[in-house]
Amino acid sequence: MQTAGAISAFLVAISLALPAAAGPSFSKKEVRKLLIGNTYPLGRNNEGAMYVKPDGTMDVVWEGKTETTAYKLRSSGRICYELKMFGETECIGFEKIDGESFYQVFGDAKRKMAFSDIKPGKAF
Repeated sequence: MQTAGAISAFLVAISLALPAAAGPSFSKKEVRKLLIGNTYPLGRNNEGAMYVKPDGTMDVVWEGKTETTAYKLRSSGRICYELKMFGETECIGFEKIDGESFYQVFGDAKRKMAFSDIKPGKAF
């Protein structure tokens, strides 16, 4: 019996040490609902933002610079775009956590975001 108790304590300790697994990725339809017509913060410290328009373009502000570019919503639940100020195509994905928050996935990095971080309309 002591062995079973030790194993249970070990498993609980391990589960508390591991980060919570994210849920499935957002669908294209969910990304559309999340972003279109809204301002989404960008950067680790919100150095910028993007306003995603229904016409397939978006306005981006980053550290005081602004640019308008086209975007594509992918069936994999990502938004992809190319900005001259960054010089290459970038894609942002989204993973479900719960009704209040989600993960933004950019490359190998995940950032926990709250749905309330997204502002309706153009907020810059």
